[in-house]
Amino acid sequence: MSFFNEDLYRGPLSTEKLGRRLTTLAETGSTNTYLGDTLKREEGTGLLVVAEHQSAGRGRFGRKWISPPGENLTFSFAWEIPQNLEQPGVVTLAVGLALAVTAKSFGVNASLKYPNDLLAHGKKLAGILTELKNESEKRWAVIGVGLNVNTRPDRFPDELNNLATSFYIEKGEEVKREMALALFMNNAEKRLDTLRRSGISALADEYRRHCSISGRTVTVMVDGSQVAGVADGIDDTGALMVTKEDGDMVAVIAGEVTFNR
Repeated sequence: MSFFNEDLYRGPLSTEKLGRRLTTLAETGSTNTYLGDTLKREEGTGLLVVAEHQSAGRGRFGRKWISPPGENLTFSFAWEIPQNLEQPGVVTLAVGLALAVTAKSFGVNASLKYPNDLLAHGKKLAGILTELKNESEKRWAVIGVGLNVNTRPDRFPDELNNLATSFYIEKGEEVKREMALALFMNNAEKRLDTLRRSGISALADEYRRHCSISGRTVTVMVDGSQVAGVADGIDDTGALMVTKEDGDMVAVIAGEVTFNR
């Protein structure tokens, strides 16, 4: 197993704050949990936790995230939510956009599946889990990311073979994980700074260009209720617009989206 090299990471890192305070772990239960506990003791600005293995890695709705040690990136970072951000869930959209831009910089033709997945050729390349924390009279987003970097096809469990992909599978060659993480943090800081200053509307057009959902027939689960119809992309508030069979258009925020065949 090739352990994460901090020097290789810091070389291309150009952020002002994001990802500057790095902790690397051989193993932890969940990087989101580890970082959430750290926030109780420390100022969160710039905190980044990278783990080679998560024994309890998870995605949205408690789903398990599986990643062979030393091959991919499993990490969490903290971002202070500004008081004027009324819908903290849009943080996930900004982070997803940064992931898409990073993937394309490596020649991987990836697209966003609203609200928290990155796909390549219809298979999952990355997932985001954003959790909100209140510490020291501040609101924090604890943002967990799993990015498949160097996993070969035969290294995924059988049940994921037709569902998951990686940079290696898409490119046919290895990618330096440290470079991928540094470029992602650079891209994330730019988008999150824009979100802080101007809100999600300032990122909406760029998000639409990287999102694969427009025109797809979808079912969206929102608070236990289903909305089915044709996705019309996101509006300037970050909501997914769906036209139902009866012609009515509804806006849904951060629902669980399923593509219908």
